[in-house]
Amino acid sequence: MKKIAVITTGGTIGSSTDNGIIRVSERENPAIGRALADQKYEVFSPINILSENARPETWDRIARAVRTLHWEEYSGILITHGTDTLCYTGAALAYTLSDTPIPIVLVSAAYEPDDPRSNAQINVQGAVDFIRTGGLRGVFAAYANDGEPCRIHLAARLEEITACGACLHSYGGAPLGTISDHRFIPKLTPQNPTAQELNQSRKPAFPTGIAFNRRVALIKTYPGIDYNTFDLTGYAAVLHCLYHSGTGQTEGHGSLTEFIRRCSAQGIPSYFTPAHRGDRYSTTQQLMDAGAVPLPGVSTAAAYVKLVYCCNTPNAAADLPLRDICFETIE
Repeated sequence: MKKIAVITTGGTIGSSTDNGIIRVSERENPAIGRALADQKYEVFSPINILSENARPETWDRIARAVRTLHWEEYSGILITHGTDTLCYTGAALAYTLSDTPIPIVLVSAAYEPDDPRSNAQINVQGAVDFIRTGGLRGVFAAYANDGEPCRIHLAARLEEITACGACLHSYGGAPLGTISDHRFIPKLTPQNPTAQELNQSRKPAFPTGIAFNRRVALIKTYPGIDYNTFDLTGYAAVLHCLYHSGTGQTEGHGSLTEFIRRCSAQGIPSYFTPAHRGDRYSTTQQLMDAGAVPLPGVSTAAAYVKLVYCCNTPNAAADLPLRDICFETIE
């Protein structure tokens, strides 16, 4: 039996509480030791932070740590990570490590491992079970919502964990599968890729070791927003997180349409999510007429990460933000 590589990065799953304050811990994660009690494993710790402090450079540091490993020596790689920015790191690793021949599984926890409410143990165990029985290559996440079994998600489809209940869902609603009796059971749905599709050899869409010198703004709309207050001078692109129907403010002072035109005049392209194929609202059409580009069928997190990499990767294809890279797009 090959070893499992464990890469720890901090987060709640790597934290403990002291006088009511949750901080990252330096001691060994008990959930990992229990889940891997009968398994050879090696632990690597390239960073140790709360994930809210992650930046694009953090994604690259984790990806480079994975690339330093001799993949042929391992049956899989388990990465512990905080919940707050899990969806962003998940997309980044899916884009940069899509050539992996073994499963890479991100694991988080709603509470620190010593808390009796924590799902750290079931999540780590689910990741180990998936590595042992899934037979799939790619980047995934293992997470059990409260009172539910551990589910396996495509890392590029992760949505932000909910504030209420700390639940994790896949964009589009369907996880890749479930862990039952220590085995991976795939969820057969047209939205999910087949095992054959997942196991096809592919090249990474983006390199590691790049400098993130060009910034991408992510702006969430809300009633009363005044886009005149935003100055994006020096930014490479902007992604607008709109209402669920792909709409935003097109009338009145400081409208989004005015802002899109202003950005365009400065050479700053505008994109938006969510975006829907087929019929669209008149306000959505106005945004597109102003120059905004819809990114349909992809989560806001995955779209943002893709834009960050596109803007910082030399000679990236102009249409790369619209391409499906690693099953992040749902038709």
